[in-house]
Amino acid sequence: MSSKFNLMNQEEKKDPLNSAPNWMVTFGDMVTLILTFFVLLLSFANVDAKKFEMASSSLRGVLGALDNQRTPFFREGDGPQTYDLLNRTVGAKRIRELNQKLQEVGMQNKVIVTGTADGVMIRMGDRILFDEGKADIIAGAKPILNIIAEAVKDDAGRIMVAGHTDIIPIHTEKFPSNWELSSARAVEVVRYFIDNAGIAPQVLAAVGYSEYVPLVPNNTPENRQINRRVEFEVTWK
Repeated sequence: MSSKFNLMNQEEKKDPLNSAPNWMVTFGDMVTLILTFFVLLLSFANVDAKKFEMASSSLRGVLGALDNQRTPFFREGDGPQTYDLLNRTVGAKRIRELNQKLQEVGMQNKVIVTGTADGVMIRMGDRILFDEGKADIIAGAKPILNIIAEAVKDDAGRIMVAGHTDIIPIHTEKFPSNWELSSARAVEVVRYFIDNAGIAPQVLAAVGYSEYVPLVPNNTPENRQINRRVEFEVTWK
């Protein structure tokens, strides 16, 4: 009798949580996973803009726009923007290749490469390509143009070459104004890409902005040097 009474007492002292059926444990896990899944979907639907900007900014290292690579030709705010998934992959690869080639020839601090929303912006001072007041490509510039062409030509859907000047007027027989000079320089680069670098003509465009799209105020010789530049705006396919 005593033995039977002790057995009953032991059964009564069992933890009531342990008396639940085993299937309820599995069911509870499944409900938790489903809840987690819907919370995850909700988080995707409500993107925190600040966190997203922080994440996109972290791409600077991958895209070759580190702070220690900035030069006078770098304009604040030109850093990489948001890529769609395909362009991000293509762009990061091509920009890394381009920066590596430029570093090999010692031009990484003179040719600035930054990501854009759908491609890449390549910027360099006018003296890298031309003599003062002229639109003929100098011999030393051709290897640089070849590096740029090789890096972008396979994936470029559009390459716009833009010439820029400072506010100092030019009055020569060949170039009556800065409009003619900036346009002629852009056209000369486009012609070089077609004739010597194997870029398809249909993806190329040339434009001259004269002095009307400055990066900085034209109030010092140093600033005017920054504004005299050639830009390559590449849009990926």
